[in-house]
Amino acid sequence: MTSSVPAVITLTLTGTWVHDPDDPSGTAHQYPYGPGGGTTLDLAPVLTLYAGRQYPVADFGEHQQDQCKLSLDLPFGNTWSDDLASLIDFHQLRKTVLVRDGRGRKFFGILSDFSDTPQRWGSTVSVVVTRVTYVEGE
Repeated sequence: MTSSVPAVITLTLTGTWVHDPDDPSGTAHQYPYGPGGGTTLDLAPVLTLYAGRQYPVADFGEHQQDQCKLSLDLPFGNTWSDDLASLIDFHQLRKTVLVRDGRGRKFFGILSDFSDTPQRWGSTVSVVVTRVTYVEGE
């Protein structure tokens, strides 16, 4: 007899994972080191100044801009050049990627502001992920 009760699965990730949502098994790459990064949310208010008022009036619409700023450490070793090349490739895809990390963040977004900073021990790569509308499975 089979059960119709849905299973609850918890995903625990280490580091940061990036992949092309159209080819997850062929493009998934893990970046295990680095502090990750912060998330910013902008509700995109429109500020209007009116005569006779000292301060603007804020109007909010339905729009929002979310960004995740990643900082990934790529130490020298067997995977350093592949790790760096994969980040460059993801940036140059010019399409939506999926970014997940150990903090539970899941961003379908586009990559921008790529920066590779040389370190004595390897590289620190910074990149901004801007969330975009993406429907899984379409």
